[in-house]
Amino acid sequence: MKQVASLRYGVIFKKAFSQPDVFSAFVKAVLGIDFNCDYVETEKSFNPLIGKVDLRFDLFAEDVKNRIIVDIQHARYEDHYDRFFHYHCAAVLDLIDSSKSYRPDVRVFTIVVLTSGDRHKKDVLTIDCDPKDLDGNGVGEIEHKVVYLCPKYTNENTPVAYKEWMDAIQDTLDEEVNDLSYHHAAIQKIFTTIEKSSISPKERADMIEEYNRAELARKEAMESWLEGVEKGRLEGMEEGREEGHKEGCIPQTWEDPDAEHHDAKAKGDNDPLDVCEIGLRILSVAEVVPVKVLGTLCLIDEGEADWKVIAIAVSDPWAPLLNDVTDLEEKLPGVVSSIREWFRTYKIPDGKPENKFGLEERCMSASYAMGVIDETHNAWKTLVQQNN
Repeated sequence: MKQVASLRYGVIFKKAFSQPDVFSAFVKAVLGIDFNCDYVETEKSFNPLIGKVDLRFDLFAEDVKNRIIVDIQHARYEDHYDRFFHYHCAAVLDLIDSSKSYRPDVRVFTIVVLTSGDRHKKDVLTIDCDPKDLDGNGVGEIEHKVVYLCPKYTNENTPVAYKEWMDAIQDTLDEEVNDLSYHHAAIQKIFTTIEKSSISPKERADMIEEYNRAELARKEAMESWLEGVEKGRLEGMEEGREEGHKEGCIPQTWEDPDAEHHDAKAKGDNDPLDVCEIGLRILSVAEVVPVKVLGTLCLIDEGEADWKVIAIAVSDPWAPLLNDVTDLEEKLPGVVSSIREWFRTYKIPDGKPENKFGLEERCMSASYAMGVIDETHNAWKTLVQQNN
């Protein structure tokens, strides 16, 4: 095993890939083109500026036929696809100064290495600028291309030419590589170049600065996110409480506090059976509405079973399409989970803990819910008879 500096750091990535032979070998593997250059620029910018943004390319090189840009990004940003496509377009626009027409003699390729992962979880994605017919066939007019590589997601279908390079980049992220697993001479040269013993004091200082900037940004983003989540959660629950959850009850039902439910393993809460109506119309207080039962959740509120029947008004436009909880999950995904989470957390503003759910938090079927309604209706009848 060889101890190396991580290629997640821009200073290390540029140190390794700014070597012309390594750069050319990488381009050959990814783009399949022969590329020859004597020098690779780092932190390349254009003067005058293209547009109104002072762009900086991590690595930039060109020969008589090709202009190649390679950028490394470790932090995850929402806009990295747009960002690097903008870089790519700027590099294309710069060619017009030396071209006699809008078709320059030089092709522009941008390779983006995303070492942190990506929301799409794809190993390789491309933007191919060539016009295509309606069947997706290119016509060979424009050869400019952007390639996004995400080493974290290599798999058995990743092209062999890419895979060894991507695996090598990923392998360095924990600062230790099994160099015997790699056969490409240029990759071996990278490992030698970034071996920890060969990192200069200046490069180490740059790594520390880059790490601290990334950590600070990450912590600030996380703290801001957590603060926003907590504030929004509490405000949202308080607002929901003040405005009223769309909840009613089923008349002539009673959750017996002396009877333990055979599945819930908890006794009733001494109230009528609650019902959550999910239709489109806002209901009035004390309004009586015929509903279609779709399912039920078993909330355990301070140790008591507090069933929440999920239903929809029979007059609602969605009602003909919904007959059970499976229809609800298929056609209106997220409704059940939102009801569950609201009831789980609605007492937190009062300083109380989260509620729990019985039956492994499952939303039971319409037929199961009807069974609960029958049981609580019978309990109500018994209560009335006893009181009479």
